[in-house]
Amino acid sequence: LDYVGTHLLARDIDRLRESFGAEKLSCYGFSYGTAVCSTYAAQFPDKLDLFVVNGNVDHPGTTDTYQTNVADAFNQLGTKLLKICNNAYGNSTCLGSRDESPAEHFERTTNEIRTNPKFRFNTTESKEVFKFPVGFIYHMFSSVRSTPDSAKWIETLDAIKAMVKWVSDIVLLPFDDAQWWVEKAISAENLYGVIPGLPATDPLGQKYSICGNADWHATGICKQSHYINRLYMGATTAINSLDYANRFSWLQAAQLTEFLGQKYPPFAVYSAISDGPTYMMYPREPTPCVYGFRDGPKGIVINSLYDGATPYINAKTMREGMSSTALVTWQGIGHCVASATYDKEGVDKCLRKVDTYFKTHGATLPIDGFTCRNSKQILSLEEQAHENYEANPTPENLLLSHQDLCQSCKSLAEKDPTVCEWYSGTNLCRDCDRPDICK
Repeated sequence: LDYVGTHLLARDIDRLRESFGAEKLSCYGFSYGTAVCSTYAAQFPDKLDLFVVNGNVDHPGTTDTYQTNVADAFNQLGTKLLKICNNAYGNSTCLGSRDESPAEHFERTTNEIRTNPKFRFNTTESKEVFKFPVGFIYHMFSSVRSTPDSAKWIETLDAIKAMVKWVSDIVLLPFDDAQWWVEKAISAENLYGVIPGLPATDPLGQKYSICGNADWHATGICKQSHYINRLYMGATTAINSLDYANRFSWLQAAQLTEFLGQKYPPFAVYSAISDGPTYMMYPREPTPCVYGFRDGPKGIVINSLYDGATPYINAKTMREGMSSTALVTWQGIGHCVASATYDKEGVDKCLRKVDTYFKTHGATLPIDGFTCRNSKQILSLEEQAHENYEANPTPENLLLSHQDLCQSCKSLAEKDPTVCEWYSGTNLCRDCDRPDICK
C-alpha cells in the first residue's frame, strides 16, 4: 500500500498514452478524477490535450485541511437543503418559522435529543446512561452528500422533516409515554410505521433503523449501527492518505476535530469525521502529489455552488493554480455538475459549455467566471412558494397548543394512516381516536 498514490496513477496513465502511440492525452475528471487529471497536468503538461475537472478535490493536500474541507462542503450543502424546504424542488414542507430558520430549527431539535432526559436510558449491564444516537439524523444528510441526484436529497429532506416532527411530539408526551416510544424506535428493526411519515427505506434503499434490536438496553451499545462513525479503512483510504501530508496522534486528531465544532454545526462535523481522522493517523509516510499549478494547460474548471463532497472553494483554488483555465460555476446543488432533475434547463447551460469545448477541440473556452444560473422556472416557483408561505405559514413549533396539535394530527392522518396508530391511546391528541379522523 506504499505505492498507490495519485502521482503514481498519473504515471500509469502516461504509460497508457505511450502504449497507444498517442502524442497527447485528454483528461476529463469527476470528483477524485480531478486529482488524477490535475496531477497528470502537473507531471506531463506537454502531453496534455483537452482538460476538464468537475467537482474539485481539496487543493492544499494535507489531512487536516481535508477534514476542514469536508466540514465546509457539508455545512454549505446542508444549510442550503434546509433552506430550500418548501419550494418547487420537491414535495418537502418547510421546517422553521418566521422567527427561526430551517437550519436553526433542525439544530434546536437535535439539541433537544442531546439534552432532554426523555431520550436517555439507564442500562442494566454497563450501568451507563444510553443516549438516543443523534448521529442517526446526521447520517440522513451525509449518506447523500456525494450524489448528484436531486431526487435523493429531496427524499432525505422529507425523512428529516418526519424525524423533527416526531421529536417535537415526543417532547410533549408525559415522561413514561415518551420513553416507551423512544425505546421502541431505538429497538425497531425498521422504523417504517413507528415514526409517522418516515419512508420504508432511505434514498439508497436501506431500511431506516437506529439500533435494530434491544441489546442496547443492556450493553449501552448499538452494535449494528451503520451510522456510528468508526475508524476503518475504506477502498480509497490508502490513496488519499498517501496523497495528503501531515500525520497526527489520536489526541491531536481529536483536538483538531473538536476545533471544527467551534466553527461548524454538528451535522457538518459528523460528516467530516467519517474519514478525516483515519487519514490523519494513517501508518504510512505520505507521498504528496501536486494538483495542477501549471500555467500552460488550457481547459475548464467546473463546480456546483453547493457540493456536499467537494466544496466550491476547491474550484476557485484549482483555477488559481492553473491560470490558463476558465472557471464555470453551476448555481445548483449536487456533487459534480452532471445532472439536476429539479432544474435540467439550468444545469444544461453548464454542460453545453463543456460540450462546445470538446466539439471545437479546445478552440472555444467559456468566459472565465461564467455562471450557469437557476432557470426562470425554478426562480418563479421559489418566489411563488415564498409568497404562499408568507400567506399561510406552517411553522413546526415545539410549543404547539393542544388544539393545534390535534389539527395537525387530523391533517397528517389524511395522508398517512399510520399516524393514527402512533397517536391513538395517548394523551397527546385525543381527536385521533375519533372515527371520522382515523378510519
